[in-house]
Amino acid sequence: MKKVPVFLIQGFLDSGKTSFIKATLKRDKIFAKGKTLLLCCEQGEIEYSSEELAKLNIEVIYFESEEEFSLLRLNELQKKYNPERYLIEMNFLWDENSISYPDFMEIVQIFTIIDGTTFPTYFTNMKQKFTNAIQISDVVAFTKLKSDASTLQQFKQSLAITNYRCYYCLMNEDSLAEKEVFDSLVPYDMNQNELFIEDKDFGIFYIDSYTNKENYENKIVNLKAWVAKAGKLKPHEFILGRKVLNCCAQDIQFFGFLVNDDLNMNIEHNSWIKIKARCNVVYSEEYKEDEIVLTPLEIEKIPPFEQEILDLR
Repeated sequence: MKKVPVFLIQGFLDSGKTSFIKATLKRDKIFAKGKTLLLCCEQGEIEYSSEELAKLNIEVIYFESEEEFSLLRLNELQKKYNPERYLIEMNFLWDENSISYPDFMEIVQIFTIIDGTTFPTYFTNMKQKFTNAIQISDVVAFTKLKSDASTLQQFKQSLAITNYRCYYCLMNEDSLAEKEVFDSLVPYDMNQNELFIEDKDFGIFYIDSYTNKENYENKIVNLKAWVAKAGKLKPHEFILGRKVLNCCAQDIQFFGFLVNDDLNMNIEHNSWIKIKARCNVVYSEEYKEDEIVLTPLEIEKIPPFEQEILDLR
């Protein structure tokens, strides 16, 4: 069976999902070709016009519950309508782990629409829900902020670590992306050859260097971190990194770099150091991909941090 593209739009009720979908259907010429099946999993104040949808060859199907949004039902709809594409307005409160899609449905793009005026409160109180949604998103659009993204800047590092490749934007009243939320996701100047990584910025440095390795080739970095030694490492190697808490206690991750200690400093496991090192992009036979390896220029032993876990909540 052929793959049918699926565009998934998710977000809380009244965040602007329906307005975004209606505007997109009118603007995007792709929806003028063939039938589109719009699966609506909740209804807010703004409704779809049957006449407008009919002109665009769009059929809307409403679902009242997660149980109704089943593989059996989706297969039935495919046989009945045989659409060129699906558009899904997802209920943000449904349990994403309980939702499955038939093999013929291929999710090609995920939009998360967020009311920017309530985001600080909701993100603090329902962080796991937002984290799960943002992790799989291609676009996160904040509405109702009238071109002012100042209240979102405090979440810059947390959002970048959650999904670095995502496009974060402000959406205006016409449901158009007005501007990016963050001028740059890195807090240091990449035009400089030598970078000074503040303790609070280690997480975003790790994510950006992992995602854009080529940008860090031969860069010199200065940072403080924890040393870990494992059995697989050679005598002159160690891992330098931080334990990072981005959501909740069970989600603590270790962000670390391989260090090739040519200075022979005999750094001990579970120690803390301040390091000045050169970044080199090296192919890893173990992971079958390029990785950043640090070559020390200077190493200084330091006392452990009072807060050993980097808390980004």
